[in-house]
Amino acid sequence: MRILFISYSFPPDAQVGGRRAARLCKYLPEFGIEPVVLSVEERYYESVDTSFPPPAGLEIVRTSMSPGIFDAYRWLKSFLHAAQTGGNGTNSVAPVQTIGGIRHRVIAMLHSGEAERGWFRPASRAGLKLLRLSSFDALVSSGPPFVAHRVARRLKQHTGLPWLADFRDPWSLNPKTMELPPLRRRLEHRMERSCVEGADRVICNTQRMRTSFAESYPNQPAEKFVTLPNGFEEITPPTLMPPRSDGKHICLHLGDVYAGRRIDTFCEVLARLVGEGSLNAEKLQVIFMGDTDPAQLAAAKRVAPQLADQGILQFCRRLDWGLAQHHLWSADLLLIFQGSHRNQIPAKFYEYLATGKPIFAVAEPGALSDILEESGAGISADSRDPEMIAARFLQAMRLPGRSPELAQQLMASRYHARVLAERLAGWLRDVRSPEAVKRGRAPEGSP
Repeated sequence: MRILFISYSFPPDAQVGGRRAARLCKYLPEFGIEPVVLSVEERYYESVDTSFPPPAGLEIVRTSMSPGIFDAYRWLKSFLHAAQTGGNGTNSVAPVQTIGGIRHRVIAMLHSGEAERGWFRPASRAGLKLLRLSSFDALVSSGPPFVAHRVARRLKQHTGLPWLADFRDPWSLNPKTMELPPLRRRLEHRMERSCVEGADRVICNTQRMRTSFAESYPNQPAEKFVTLPNGFEEITPPTLMPPRSDGKHICLHLGDVYAGRRIDTFCEVLARLVGEGSLNAEKLQVIFMGDTDPAQLAAAKRVAPQLADQGILQFCRRLDWGLAQHHLWSADLLLIFQGSHRNQIPAKFYEYLATGKPIFAVAEPGALSDILEESGAGISADSRDPEMIAARFLQAMRLPGRSPELAQQLMASRYHARVLAERLAGWLRDVRSPEAVKRGRAPEGSP
């Protein structure tokens, strides 16, 4: 089989979501599936990470983006900033309060679920051209950004090819979407509905998310919704490990901290445990390695100023995947903050899992707490309960680790990327039909 795999995020994009698509594409050929990837040009990524390259030999077609309202907005923002600072970083005129006041509303009303909305038309044109010039058997789209599903829907409408829509996160029920104005949320839900109803399979990366989709669309066959978790490949400790001669117990959160994943309650609990002597301040270091939302950072330093001043609580910039591995393997306890995202398991969990190191998660009961209990890889505490966080963090500090070999052996049958690709290959064959094969080329003259 030959498939067109549509994903805006794809290595070397630094966003972790693209790695799921890359790992699936790497192993699909072992099961008779040849993927061709449709993605965006690398210059449009916010940041790139060359330490996690695309699979060797994979055909990747990249397109530009259409200019749009967001280009004008970014230009206006830059212009106003230059006017206010005189071009030298210091205020020369009074701030323009009107623009600042309406900025959030403008973005909320114009945003179509992702800033990459300008990719829809170029990707649709490029996809139809590929389908017109060569035979394909199926389409797979992966999001967020959910524009990939909209592109796949357009291609299916023109070709009739079977289509599998891979949801790495919820769409209309995503906490970020729920914060949008009502009109915007209705539009998001309408776009999601059109994609769910148009796809032949809806792939969810947790069982809880699959259940949520099935309940939201009771008019669709239950078997249409399937689960394909994130996963890992064989991971070994880096050869150049950072020296550890200070005897500190390192607790590491690897990845960005953004709105909806609060860390201030944990930091406040940490300050209390250190203050009362339950934790030895001289032997403890808690590191957040990644981009931290300014509001989250300010809240953490407000509730635990002494920990920040003493270097017990540290916030570091994001590193590329290769360098981050050194810090991952030198840590003693790995942290996850999931907040109210009950139906999701962050992709970092599976990389954590493969190291064998104990994991402590601060999250409301949900998919993450389920898998921690099932795998025995660590423990979680309800993000709304400071006393539970305190008690279970002290417990987590004493948890033993597993060897990487044992951890990966225990979980490989369920979460290795090769196993996941084999499952995806099976679904692709299930949805393939003789009629779809005959329609494997887009008709001449398709837009």
